[in-house]
Amino acid sequence: MTEIKGSYEKEGPVLVDTHGKYLESPRRVAGEMNVSFIDLNKLIHDLVTGMGVENSRKLFMWIPAGQYEFCPEGKIDNTHLNIYGGRIVAGLVVDALMEEVPALAKYVRRYDYVVAKDGSGDFFTVQEAVNAAVGGSKKTISILVRPGVYEEHVSMPESSPRIELVKQTGADIRDNGFTQDVYVAPYKGDRVCAISYTFDKNRGRYMY
Repeated sequence: MTEIKGSYEKEGPVLVDTHGKYLESPRRVAGEMNVSFIDLNKLIHDLVTGMGVENSRKLFMWIPAGQYEFCPEGKIDNTHLNIYGGRIVAGLVVDALMEEVPALAKYVRRYDYVVAKDGSGDFFTVQEAVNAAVGGSKKTISILVRPGVYEEHVSMPESSPRIELVKQTGADIRDNGFTQDVYVAPYKGDRVCAISYTFDKNRGRYMY
């Protein structure tokens, strides 16, 4: 797999490739070893070109001045992906892998949003992910919750679509009560389904 490179140079609106012959090394090695090869450089180039100069900045570590205390002067980083960019690029890699090795397709799991306490997801709390799901066009939204204890009461708006909460080992939501493996929130309709999840709750109905 080739290296990631895809941001626009400061000079203008033309995407410049700065790798040169370096890109041929992994392609040659893949050929010598008779293994699958993914030209990630081309995938990123096509992605960034399609998004355009301004829009593609959302993929990289562009930090506006005055927005965060840890970086008051801001930062322009055209090399390193942010969390959003990482997820987009990871999706491109997965798609390419499935095309190269179709047998891997059955192991792929996709989620609309990821919740993580360490900042590696789209949101820090489950409620934020649920709020983001409201107003969308999809009838079902899948939310992956990564390991951690989430001390929050998750409120489900009436306008929300069906929510599928899927946990990784070590994740649970606590809201005073007892624990069950699968929980359906006490709202009209089966609009929340938690798969292999640990909930602490003092009300509601449960299904297995």
